[in-house]
Amino acid sequence: MEQFKDCQALVPLLRQPGISIERKLAEFQEQAKTYPPAHRELNAIRFYLHFALWDCQDLWRSRHRGITNFATLLREIERWRFEKNERVCFVTFNYDTMLEEAMSQVLHLQAQDVNSYVWSNYSLFKLHGSINWGLEVDGIKHPGNNVPYPYQNLIDAVTPGSPHLTKRYRLCNREMWPMTERVVVFPALSIPVENKDEFSCPPTHVEALEKMLPTVTKMITIGWRATEAEFLNRLLASRSVQVAGIRRSVELLVVTGSKEGAEQTVKNLAAYGVNQDIFSDPNRARVTDGFTGLINNLESLETFLRTGLY
Repeated sequence: MEQFKDCQALVPLLRQPGISIERKLAEFQEQAKTYPPAHRELNAIRFYLHFALWDCQDLWRSRHRGITNFATLLREIERWRFEKNERVCFVTFNYDTMLEEAMSQVLHLQAQDVNSYVWSNYSLFKLHGSINWGLEVDGIKHPGNNVPYPYQNLIDAVTPGSPHLTKRYRLCNREMWPMTERVVVFPALSIPVENKDEFSCPPTHVEALEKMLPTVTKMITIGWRATEAEFLNRLLASRSVQVAGIRRSVELLVVTGSKEGAEQTVKNLAAYGVNQDIFSDPNRARVTDGFTGLINNLESLETFLRTGLY
């Protein structure tokens, strides 16, 4: 936080006991409509998120050494996919790259650039951006090797409608340096606000996802409350599309940390055309002791993948 002074005045407001950080950030976004300096504050938060999450992920990697729930989940899904000759689509609203690292580890799949997140049997969509993505910025020259990156210049210059910020996405490293040519980039992250619906990904990703959604027959949610309106509206639209003359139902497995969380996810998804009515016992399709609970009891995943309508 010391690096990004523009967000420091907001920190005490985000640390108040009992508040929803997402709701508070939504208030700051609303304030920016009449208080332009709030744009700098929100820009600083984007940079903070980039560095804080990158460093947390590095520290966690030094502990888990590749032994993660992600890796085990991918192995089980790949075993099912291989047997059934299916395709798999991952959608995440998180910014970290733990899923990509597990995909490289278990499936030997790796994105070479931001346009290569769709493979023959797997696809990955990061709708709210990623810590290793940046948006190219025009009009600000890259300082070159061994010169401090102009973070503050970007925080000051980039505002809504700014001619500097482009829609060209680049893979970048922790220091916000693109992997190929030396251009200046801005963190490609959506501010995590309540009921957020701002996508921070290439339009081609959204188009590819929209084509895949009508073909989905099984859905697993992990730690997701199903509150992202923009994605849910696209999911609802996909439910009315027929594939090969058939409008398919979606079988749902909900993984959360509590029964209340599972009920909320099921309720939210039901409003958008996804439900668990195909199961005589709804509890069969709910895991309420979290991601680790699913991995510790793979029978639920096994049953879900290999039984049901599809």
